[in-house]
Amino acid sequence: MPPISSVCYLKRETRRSLAITLAIFSLVAYDFAFVFLLILPLVEGGVWSSYDSGHCEGLCENSHQCDHTMAERPVIQQPANTWTNLAFILVGLWPIVAIRQDISTIVFLLVKTFVGISSFVFHASITTFWQHLDAAAVQTSLCTLVFHGIHCVSARRISWAWLAPINLATAIVLCVFKKEIDDEVGHLNTWIFFVSVLLFLACCLLCANGIRIFRRRQPVAEEMAMLGEDDQSQGTTSSSEQPPTSKWKSCFWMLGAAMAPMIIFAGAVVLNRFSKNRSLCDPTSPFQAHAVWHVLNAIASLLVWLAFDNYCLTTRPSQVDDDDDWKVSIKEEPASPPSIPAGALGEIGRLRDEFHKAVAKALTDEGLPPLNAAQLQAIAVV
Repeated sequence: MPPISSVCYLKRETRRSLAITLAIFSLVAYDFAFVFLLILPLVEGGVWSSYDSGHCEGLCENSHQCDHTMAERPVIQQPANTWTNLAFILVGLWPIVAIRQDISTIVFLLVKTFVGISSFVFHASITTFWQHLDAAAVQTSLCTLVFHGIHCVSARRISWAWLAPINLATAIVLCVFKKEIDDEVGHLNTWIFFVSVLLFLACCLLCANGIRIFRRRQPVAEEMAMLGEDDQSQGTTSSSEQPPTSKWKSCFWMLGAAMAPMIIFAGAVVLNRFSKNRSLCDPTSPFQAHAVWHVLNAIASLLVWLAFDNYCLTTRPSQVDDDDDWKVSIKEEPASPPSIPAGALGEIGRLRDEFHKAVAKALTDEGLPPLNAAQLQAIAVV
C-alpha cells in the first residue's frame, strides 16, 4: 500500500511547478485586468471607435448590443467570453514550467498565448480585425498540435527547425481559405483537431501491435543484470522488450489519453452549437456556453500535447532536448578516467579481502551458506 503522503498530497516538484504557474498566470491576469478595467475606459470617444464592427450574431452574450455603434460599446463587450480566454495562457504555461524548457514547450506557450490574447481582445471588442486575428491564432494552434504529433511519431527525426515554418505557412493558408474550406468540408477547426487526435490513435495502434520505432528502456532490469541477479528466478526479463501485460497496460493508458481530449472537445462542440442556435442562450447571463467552450478547448489541447509528448518520450531510448535541433553539433573527446595511485589500489584490495572474510565468518556463525562473488559485489555496492 502506498504511503498516505503520496496519495493525499502532490509531489514537492509538482507543488512547486503549480505554484510558479499560478503565480505567473496571476500576474498576467492582473495586467489584463489593469489595462482593460482601469486604463482603456479612460479613452475618450470609445477605445474601439477606430475599428470596424465584427460579426457577433453567432455569439450569445450581449448579442442585443450588436446594433450599437462602436463608440457606444463598453471596453469589454462580452465579459464571460473574454476572461475565459486566459485559460489558454494558463495551459500554455504548464508544460514549460512543470515539464521542461525546450523548443516544443516554447512553441506551445507562444501559440497558446497568441490564441489567448487574440480571442480575449476579439470578444472584448467584437471587431473585424481582431476576429480575423483570432481565426489565424486558432488555425496556428491546431496546426501546431498536428505538427507536434508528427514530430513525436517520427522519434524527433523531423526537427522543429523544419516544422515551425511549415506550421506557420500551413496556418496562413488555412486562415486565408477558411471560408471556402468551411463551405466544402464543414467546420475546419473541428476537422483539424480530430486529425491530431486520430494521429495519436494511430500511435496507440502501433503500440498495441508492438511496432515501435524505438524500444522502451528498462533500467531496473539492466541494473539487476549488472548485479548478477538471476532473471528467471526473479520472474523478470532482461530483454529490452516489454512483457505483454505491461505493453497492453501502457497501450490502454495511451488510448485513454487519446480519448479524453476527444470526449472533452466533443462536449465543447455540443455546447457551442447550442449557443449558436440559441437553444442554450441568455444574453444577460454570466454563464455562457461559449465561455465553457474556451475552457474545454484549452484543456483538450493541453491533453493532446501531453499525450503526444508522453508517446515521444516512452518510445525513445533516451530523452534528447529539442534544443539540439537548433544547435551546431560539436564533437567532444571523452574524458579520461582519473588515475589511482598503486598504493591506494593495494589498500582497496586489502579492505575488500577483509570485508569478504568478515561476511563469510558471519554467515558461518549463523549456519548460512556462503555467498558467491556477484552477491558479495552487490552487498559491497549497497
